[in-house]
Amino acid sequence: MSQNVPYKQVNCTGIFVAGIAVRTTKQDGRAQTDIRNLWAKFMSENIAGQITARLFMTCTSATRQRYM
Repeated sequence: MSQNVPYKQVNCTGIFVAGIAVRTTKQDGRAQTDIRNLWAKFMSENIAGQITARLFMTCTSATRQRYM
């Protein structure tokens, strides 16, 4: 499911990333469940709204998947 969403690239000399994380595995389809639950928590607990001093008011996600 790909969408053409406009974005703005910003070059920074240093960056801090704030949010929540989960460690998961591909075994038994666990990653799909873990990541779905992570997003559910992110949305239901308004994690983005709790992050202060944000550069942008919109929430942009970048995922890095590294399975163990």
